[in-house]
Amino acid sequence: MENNKNKGITLIALVVTIIVLLILAGISINMLIGKNGIIGRAGQADEITKDVTEEEQVKLAVTDALINGTGTLSTENVKNALKNKFGADKVTNDTFKGEGPWKFKGERKDYKIDTNRKNRRKK
Repeated sequence: MENNKNKGITLIALVVTIIVLLILAGISINMLIGKNGIIGRAGQADEITKDVTEEEQVKLAVTDALINGTGTLSTENVKNALKNKFGADKVTNDTFKGEGPWKFKGERKDYKIDTNRKNRRKK
């Protein structure tokens, strides 16, 4: 009498395994590149970081202007501080008419710089 034991994988088990792997691959790819996937969220985080960085740079420039103006904001102090942070080509003379409030056009947003230190980002 022969002992008839199967020592291999049946075709059905192989097909089921392949289907499970395809399902897992589809879920993984969707999580990676889907609408709310990891790559999409990384891009959103990058944009938010750039926005916040620019806003912080404007706030730092205003703080520098306050320090250099011994506690008061003047047109020259704000203008020089923004030139130091963003470069002379980014600061135009049209921005600095009068004694404030001033409007600074950043690369990402527009900012209003008040003489009472309330700096707001315009949307």
